[in-house]
Amino acid sequence: MRQDIQTDKIIERIAQELQAPIIMREILEATNPSVQTELKSDKEYTLSAHYSEFAPDTALLSAAVSVRDILNHLPQSPSLNVLGMEADRVLDEYATLWLEQNDDDNTDFLADILINIPDDLNGISELIRVNMCLIEKANPQIARMARILEIQCAAQALVAEAVLETIESMRAEQRKNMMSAKNRTDDNIVQFPVN
Repeated sequence: MRQDIQTDKIIERIAQELQAPIIMREILEATNPSVQTELKSDKEYTLSAHYSEFAPDTALLSAAVSVRDILNHLPQSPSLNVLGMEADRVLDEYATLWLEQNDDDNTDFLADILINIPDDLNGISELIRVNMCLIEKANPQIARMARILEIQCAAQALVAEAVLETIESMRAEQRKNMMSAKNRTDDNIVQFPVN
């Protein structure tokens, strides 16, 4: 994973705004066996609840930040490096756009960025699944967190696909209404003979 000051600032801003990556960090840092299992379970539930409330683009960015944090707690391997590169690519592609549009209700913008988000969510989910044996071998607690990300990314991919279908349906209805209105306007034109 590459590190630079600008990227780190963007990642930290996203983590602070979304809180799910902060919860993930707290769980990852609580690798001490003296931490109560009940506390870990509560945080795991809170983490899942956060993801279930996210919009797909937000879930994708949160997952990418959390993947980077998970990888910081695991030994390096070529397979895990691919997962890290995918997380970096997602952050490069979406983070700045998301931060700029975060407070906008612009459905056109949402549709434009959502077009690839289902594939990106499925990609991260699949890469986590492929690496799960390696993660479990390195640290079972981290594997539990990775499993939450895998499941949530797959679920959010389905949500993103449904949102895209809804947006496309709305756009088709708008086009149909515009054509219908244009046809009604054309019907109201009365032709007078020219002498």
